[in-house]
Formats: sequence, C-alpha cells, structure tokens
Amino acid sequence: MNDPRFAETVQLLQFVWTLLMLLLYLSGLSSAQMLADGGGENQARQEEILIMVQRLFFFGVMFVGFLIDLVRMREDRHKAYQFLLLSLVMGGLSEPISAMQWKVWSLFLPGGN
Repeated sequence: MNDPRFAETVQLLQFVWTLLMLLLYLSGLSSAQMLADGGGENQARQEEILIMVQRLFFFGVMFVGFLIDLVRMREDRHKAYQFLLLSLVMGGLSEPISAMQWKVWSLFLPGGN
C-alpha cells in the first residue's frame, strides 16, 4: 500500500504511543521521587492516585500499540503484534527503569544520599 493516509495514520499512532510511554516513564520518576522523599500526611492518597494514573497510561500504551499493529497488519501480516509486545515489555519495565534512574540522579542532586 502506498496510500499517504496510511503512512500518516501510522505516524500519528506512533507519536501518541511515544507520548504515552513518556508519560508513563515520567509518572514512574514521580513515584520514585515520592517514595524517596519519605512520608507525608497525604502520601497514601497521592500514591493511590499515582498508581491509577500509571495504570491508565499503561493500558493506553497497550491499546495504542494494538491499534498500530492492526493498521500495520493491513500492509504486511508479518508485522502482527510487534508493537503490542513492545508495549508490554517497555510498559512493564518503565517503573523499575525510572526508579533506578531516580536513584542515580538523586546522588547528583543537592541533598542527595
């Protein structure tokens, strides 16, 4: 298929997927920062809200990855479920990666351990 609308659709969906992955990663950094800063009076409620936001971003990434696979399968059936698998792996690893990265960054920030 050499349809320009097809290419634009894939490009737009990949942009949305990248944006959602970035938001998921940033919410992981925020979670790591909140845990490192210690307890506050509203920390339990903030953690609950942050977990719900992370779930929303994760399932958004999975849904957009599935849509990308559906659109790409119209062009080539051998590209089936590549983005869905990538979404699962990258989305699942975003929290541990961002937590480790926050630990390293906190060493260089003022007041770090």
